[in-house]
Amino acid sequence: MKTIALISALFSLSAFAQVDSLIKLYDGGVARCQSKADVYRHRISSVYRPLELKQNADQTFIKIEFLRCVKNNDQYSFVRDYSISRPRIINDELTDGRELSVVKDNFTMIAVNNRGQLIDRSTLEANEDGTYSVVLDIKTEEYELTPTGKSSVEVLVQTRFKISDMNTEEIIDRGTESLGAYRLIIK
Repeated sequence: MKTIALISALFSLSAFAQVDSLIKLYDGGVARCQSKADVYRHRISSVYRPLELKQNADQTFIKIEFLRCVKNNDQYSFVRDYSISRPRIINDELTDGRELSVVKDNFTMIAVNNRGQLIDRSTLEANEDGTYSVVLDIKTEEYELTPTGKSSVEVLVQTRFKISDMNTEEIIDRGTESLGAYRLIIK
């Protein structure tokens, strides 16, 4: 697995940190919400960002939020997506008049080291405020040092998806979607 070199957040050891700088895409690029095309692009593909991190000797707690691009009062912006796990219905010129259902489930966070080797994998749990949380079994010694001597680990989110025709119930596509990776740096 290719290691993403982008640093998305700096976290303090054993403390919560707010993160709001980058919103990632599956390929490591940064998601944008600046036009009608962005609103359209992000209706099927999901974006997320980490909000909090708390680390102790044996475990790492991470809280994230999924986002969607919307236009309000001539302004484009990302807002928290409270409906990420509900079916989305799409019916437009690209579906040839068919009404399609897009369902996502089994949101999983994966932690890997600098060599792309699996450290831990765990299912994200929904919180009442629309965010998702996960506790990963990452021991302090499993964090790897960056060239500047700081500890780091890479995390990514994957989900299963299914796209089906609402009228015929035909499954058009199914698979796993990767939602982007973040390199977490511990000061």
